[in-house]
Formats: sequence, C-alpha cells, structure tokens
Amino acid sequence: MATNDSHYLRKEDARAHEILMCIQTGKNFTDPNRMRWSTPDFYLKTHQEMMQLFGELEDAVDRTWEIAQRCQVTLEKVVDPFPRFDIPVEHTTDTYFEYVARMGFEKRRSRLEAMQVKGALKHGPGRVRERLDRESR
Repeated sequence: MATNDSHYLRKEDARAHEILMCIQTGKNFTDPNRMRWSTPDFYLKTHQEMMQLFGELEDAVDRTWEIAQRCQVTLEKVVDPFPRFDIPVEHTTDTYFEYVARMGFEKRRSRLEAMQVKGALKHGPGRVRERLDRESR
C-alpha cells in the first residue's frame, strides 16, 4: 500500500493548519521556533498526485485506491456545531463572554502569579489582564 500523511483536506489549507498549531501550542505565527511542517504537502492527495509520488510502486497505489473506493462513509454536516450557553438576563452575549473570561482569569490568577515567580511563564498575569482589557473594548 502507498499512503500519504494527511493533516488537512486541500493544499491551500496549509496556512490555516499552521495557525491552528500555533493556537494549540501557544506560539505566535511569527515565532521562528514554533512547531511547523517543512512542506505544505500534508493534504489529501488525488490518485494522480499519488502516482507522481509513488509511480515506481504503481501496484501499491492502485491497491490503496481500490481499498479507498470500497469505503462507504458519509459524514453528516453539523448544522450548528457550537455549544449553547444560557446567558443570564442581565447580560448580553458579549458582556457574559467578558464576565466568564474575567472570572476564569481571577480563578487562575494566584496560580499564574506563583508560576511567574518561578519563571515558568512567558507572559505574566499583568499581560493577560491587559489583553482582557484590550479585547473587551
């Protein structure tokens, strides 16, 4: 069998995938030390593209293709993939989001401060508070 490591559907999805990896690893896109792939080729390739890669193993590509054609999977599109939250009557969606974000920060602040003292944080609680203030404007 001839297979390809696929992390996203189309080649043009490579940048979006890199941004997602930055979010998952807590890195900035401009960070030269962030996790990244060496090529944008981790997408689902066509039969023709696989033949270009593994042409000397044509039988293996063909067998892989035959197996893939036997798979009958239908994925239903999720109409509303986002969770629903009950918003208290005294809040709008925006004010409640800000309230929950600030409460979460306050809940974690003492732990963050302790980690900052140990030098275990890239950005301290002050920077987090600044960002909360900036993004809630």
